[in-house]
Amino acid sequence: MNISVAFILAVTGLGISSPTEAQLSLTVHTDQTTKTVSTGIYGQFLEHIFNSVHGGLWGDQILNGTMELRPPRTRRSMRRGSTTLTPTTPRNWELLGDANEVSIDRDNPFNADVSVHIAPESGGNSTNGPGICQRNIALKQGEKYTFSLYARGNGNVIATFYDGNTPVFSKTFTALTARWQKFTVEFTATSTVNAASLLISCPPSESVNVDQISLFSASALATGGYRPDLLKAVADLQPASIRWPGGSFASSYIWKNMIGPREKRLPHPIDQWNDRDTYQFGIDEFIQFCEKVKAEPIIVINTRRGVEDALQLLEYCMGDATTEYGKQRAANGHPEPYQLKTLEIDNETWRMQISGYLEVIKTFCPAIRAKYPNLKLSVVGSYGYETPRGQANQINWDGSMIEQAGKLFDIISPHYYNGIFVPADYIDDPYNYEQFLKTRGEIIKKSENPNIEVYVSEWNLTENRQGNNWRMGLYAGAILNAFERQADIVTMSCPALFMRRQGVTTQWDNALINFDQSTWFPAGNYVVMKLWRDSFAPNLLAVDGPDRPLNFVATRSADKQTVFLKAVNPTDNAVEAAIVLDGDLAPKAATMQLIAPGALTAKNSLDKPDNIKVIPATVTIENRNVKFTMPPLSAGVVKVTQ
Repeated sequence: MNISVAFILAVTGLGISSPTEAQLSLTVHTDQTTKTVSTGIYGQFLEHIFNSVHGGLWGDQILNGTMELRPPRTRRSMRRGSTTLTPTTPRNWELLGDANEVSIDRDNPFNADVSVHIAPESGGNSTNGPGICQRNIALKQGEKYTFSLYARGNGNVIATFYDGNTPVFSKTFTALTARWQKFTVEFTATSTVNAASLLISCPPSESVNVDQISLFSASALATGGYRPDLLKAVADLQPASIRWPGGSFASSYIWKNMIGPREKRLPHPIDQWNDRDTYQFGIDEFIQFCEKVKAEPIIVINTRRGVEDALQLLEYCMGDATTEYGKQRAANGHPEPYQLKTLEIDNETWRMQISGYLEVIKTFCPAIRAKYPNLKLSVVGSYGYETPRGQANQINWDGSMIEQAGKLFDIISPHYYNGIFVPADYIDDPYNYEQFLKTRGEIIKKSENPNIEVYVSEWNLTENRQGNNWRMGLYAGAILNAFERQADIVTMSCPALFMRRQGVTTQWDNALINFDQSTWFPAGNYVVMKLWRDSFAPNLLAVDGPDRPLNFVATRSADKQTVFLKAVNPTDNAVEAAIVLDGDLAPKAATMQLIAPGALTAKNSLDKPDNIKVIPATVTIENRNVKFTMPPLSAGVVKVTQ
């Protein structure tokens, strides 16, 4: 029988320079399993933030096709008091022409609040209009596209795509009436244009209103509406679960506006994360997305809308087609109930204070449990190290939830962004947070519900001053190792941000998947997390030896055929590792995969997506000794077979 043994070394050093290479000797007991690691540690978190979904994962290439405005906001000043500011331009669009030629019309929109009225006095172009314009649309040569809009009026509507000032496709829609009609055209791009402009106009002396504009590639429609390259980027991570829709987005979303015909859905009630989401990606689109990438869907409920609203959401997802909301789901194209396993009771509710959120738990959890007894319920946990500034100055949050309401829920969900309210530290902090997680385990063990699990449902290194460089990758490998070592406590986790569109903001530059309108690149944390996930095994093995300079994890597959050791070296010096394999494995051959970009400042980008990547490296075997070198600032995987 051929037995394969793989070792992935996850190593984080002390950050202390030395004139010579560091030496490390460890013994791995391949026949001693200490804990069971869950694939749930390799989950993801899809929040509607910085066009991750609207203008990103969802394949409609028109941003804000519903023409919605930013909600009015109030500006206060010492001299003038309060002033209400009402926006006059839909986000992501330009109104080209004089105000009497192009304007916002609140009378009889197709849906929501407004449409755009166009009544040119003369002909125009992509630079001056008159009309409405959206820029930075990607067209790919040979790709087929479906463009649509709704219009009404007494003239014709002209939709033209430009490459600079050169038209590349134009269509005139005729036979408009006073009633809204949908107009659709299919076309094939004759050239690749990474930043095309769309101008919608009408002939001089005519008058039309337009609303609900959309552009899908045939490739996106073939996936069910998802952008193909981003869908594959997610699938390649093999996420065990995906948490959705937030984040702070979860505290204001209205799920009933996220179902049914997309063209009739109402937008998110507020402007959030540099966007006002149009809800084209809703309940059904999320769960079907999870089905495509083989991930468990985890929905975060908005408790501000009441327990009855939450039960109706669950009935929509899980009720059979004879129930009121199950019938709506069936009418929306999915007769069979969705299979939810885990539900989160809101997000970062620290401002409710401990007493307020305890009341939420005591109201929501029993009501949900009574109707869905097999659904695991996750409640909000602490921030950081119970860092007061991070959790609205609440002290002993986790202990209060576990001790006063622990019998009502199954999972507690802390969040932690190293670098926010805690100094950014990719070297020692993973060890420190691991010790903090141990204290959560001790609280749980002493409680009336010792089976409570920990789900670190938001984590990452976040340091805007440095940006999304290799520090994030080193931190990701080390914290994932910590989660694996504490597998009896931590059963699930997901980093944030997951997806982020370039050019939207300079904030939160730590996303795994980064993209523009036409392409994407993986950040260092994506590269590490993919390597770690590809090398997953559930049985944590006993290891003898120091925990520094390498932060080391050894695991073995369920069929006992493969062993993995995971490793990161964030020090400035190489580390020579000698690993003795004790037990029932006799290694004979080995390969190594390594991520070693050479500098903390290394980054991937749209122009250079492979600055941080996996490369082959050298490993040797003598008897039961596996030897390899971890370069400075590196993470790697050794695969050993016998």
